[in-house]
Order: sequence, then structure tokens, then C-alpha cells
Amino acid sequence: MNLNTSGRILYVSMVDVSQPDGPGVNEREFMVSLLRKFGERVHVLAPTPWAACPDINVRQTTFYRNSSKRSPLKFLLRQLDLKSKLQRLVNVKLPAEQSFDLVVVRVGVLPLGFYLARRMHVPYAVKTFGAIQEFTRNTGLKGLVCKSLGGLNLFLFRGIIDRALAVDTCTSLSFQSHEKEFGLSPDRLLFQENAANVQRFRPQETSKCRSALEIGHFNPVLGFVGGYPVDRGGMEMLEVATRLLGRYPQLGVVIVGGIGADRLRRRAKELGIEDRAVIPGQVPYDEIPRYVNSFDVCFALDRPDRFRRVGNSYQKVRQYLACGKPVITCVSDDSALLRENLVESVDADNPDAIEAATRRLLGQTDTTRLHHAQRAVAYARKHLSTEAALNRRVDFWNERLFKNKEGLGARDQRLKYLGYP
Repeated sequence: MNLNTSGRILYVSMVDVSQPDGPGVNEREFMVSLLRKFGERVHVLAPTPWAACPDINVRQTTFYRNSSKRSPLKFLLRQLDLKSKLQRLVNVKLPAEQSFDLVVVRVGVLPLGFYLARRMHVPYAVKTFGAIQEFTRNTGLKGLVCKSLGGLNLFLFRGIIDRALAVDTCTSLSFQSHEKEFGLSPDRLLFQENAANVQRFRPQETSKCRSALEIGHFNPVLGFVGGYPVDRGGMEMLEVATRLLGRYPQLGVVIVGGIGADRLRRRAKELGIEDRAVIPGQVPYDEIPRYVNSFDVCFALDRPDRFRRVGNSYQKVRQYLACGKPVITCVSDDSALLRENLVESVDADNPDAIEAATRRLLGQTDTTRLHHAQRAVAYARKHLSTEAALNRRVDFWNERLFKNKEGLGARDQRLKYLGYP
């Protein structure tokens, strides 16, 4: 069987894809790419969305209970509902053309429901297996709770990973860590970075986007979109803006993202640039491409300690490049984005380096800027799109399914030789 031409896939989502945060966006775009490639040959099992989401194909989706993360009882009921509906979908006797050949899942924190259902007869692949140790690095009361549950979380993950046909992860550091900690052989593990929906994120006229967002009075614009802006470059953007106002008196800073927005507004006021900073908090996902296209320089930094532990594979960086924008971020020295001269990589703890990179990008000629935009868009469409990422995963899954079938055939031959029916 070749999944490119035959077979059916069940995709299990553990996050609400209607939410415009990092996990929600990542899973939403993966779901879109699956539906686009496989059409009627894919079905989705997902939490009932809190908000309307036009990308959800209701006819091809089974919903399970959604609940607040703060209620242990509701969380447990959600996990049991996931288990029940997953088992019903994969174990019920269906005609061959309606049964599933592969289950794909991105495992969330404390994945009890999937753990209880993991002994299914259908093989499953784990997508974007992240750095689970980060779960225990929270601080305060939340940190104490997470640390107390860290052992259970690891136990559930081990049980799921042990039986997985295939696993992929999005950073080279996570690849090395999982290979060692979970004993994953290289043929079961794929390094696959995050990707962007290049049909959603594409170049638009900057002036029109700024007018629509009512920021046409700013020029140039430093911008950020995504989760955790306070930790991913927002603070650094405000600091560098104060250094650039002498050279760029009409400069504006636009920071989109919900968590930490109040802290960023307070910091902008402390710096005396509150009239230069637009910090709307979380906005509908459909508005994000317009924001990106209104920026002159895009930011996506990381806390140095976290970057050294797990690296990053920011979806927002791929979205920026798909729109043809200059990017300041932090990537490993062996990153293809750095090798192709598509991003400026800086240490988030070095404000002088951030300022220098920003000045360098803002000082580019129109010709240089246009050339970068053309290269970035072409590269994103060829290498960073959700379609390209899915095709690489499907090739990997096909390879693993073939080897699994070979292994089962050899086992059957051995049993027959030993006299078993």
C-alpha cells in the first residue's frame, strides 16, 4: 500500500484547532494540509472547538469533549471521551474502504486517553514529538503541580512512544534527546521542522495592509506575531525601538499575541513609546497574514536557556518568509535558513547585536529588499510549506509501514515453521 494513492488516515488532535495560539495554529494547518492531500481518505478526531473554525470539515470530523485545563474532573472526562471515540473509530468493523490504515497523533500533556487506547490493531505515528521536559519547568504554583505530575507524564509518553510505528520531531536537539532518552532507532525517528501554509501566507501590498489595520502613520514597522511575545522578542523590540527613533522618527512597533501583552504595554509606557507601540493582544488567526505583510522587519527570538536546551522551529518564521519579509531570529549554526542567508540570527541577550541587525535590514535598498522577498517566497514555497512537510512525512510513514509489514510477514513465517497455525 502507498498512502499517496490508497489507504485511509485517522488524525487525532489533542488541542482546540479554533484557538489562534501556537499549538492550535500548528494543528489547524496540519489538518488543512491533510484534507487537501487526502480528501475523503482522511478523518479527524478533535476536541469540540470553542469558536467557529472554517477550516474544520464537520462531515469528516468526530468531536470529543472539550474542557478547561483547570478542572481535574473535566480533564479526566475529556480523556475518557477521547479514548472511547478513538476505540470506536478504529475497532468497529467497517468495510475495507472505510477502515483506517494509519492513525496520526500529536501527543499533548498527560495523554491519558490515547495511552489507554494505544493497543489498537491500527499502527500509529506520533507527529511533532516535543520537549516534554519543558512541562516541569513552569514556576510558581503551576510549576509545583507540573513537577508533581512530571513522572506520570513521562510514563504515559513512554508507553505511547514504545508502540509507535514512527515518530517525528521538529528540532535537531529534540531529535538527539529522544533518540537517547526513549531508545528510538534512527529508522523510527524523523527530523521534520514546522511549516507554513503558503496559500494563506503570501505577499500582499504593505501600504494596504497598514491602512486596513489603521497603522498607516508608522514607517518603518517592527513586528511580531505569535504566542508568548513577552518571551519571544517583544521586550527586545521595544528596547531597540528606543535606540532607532532618532534615525526613524515615524517608527512603530506592532506586537500581536495574547500572553504577556499587559507586561509589554507597561514596558512601552515606561520607555515613553506607548504612542509608538500597538499591542492588540490575541487576534483572530485569519487577520495574521495582514499583520505580517504590514511589517518591515519581523522578530522571533527565544530565551537563551530554552534555545540551548531544545532549540526552536518557529512556525512564525516560516510564515514571515512566505510573505517575503526580513527576519531577525535565533537559529542553530547548521540551520538551512542561515545557510541560505534568509534570516539574521542573533543572541537574544545581546541588545547591541539586535540593534545592529535591525539597522542593517532597515537600511537595505529597495532592490536588495525586493531580491530578498523573491528568494524568501520561492524558498518557502518549495521547502517550508505544509505540503512539502506532509509529503516528507508521508514518505516516512510509507517506509515504516512497509518495514512493519515485512516484519509481520517474517514473524508469521517463523510461527508457521514452529508449528503454530
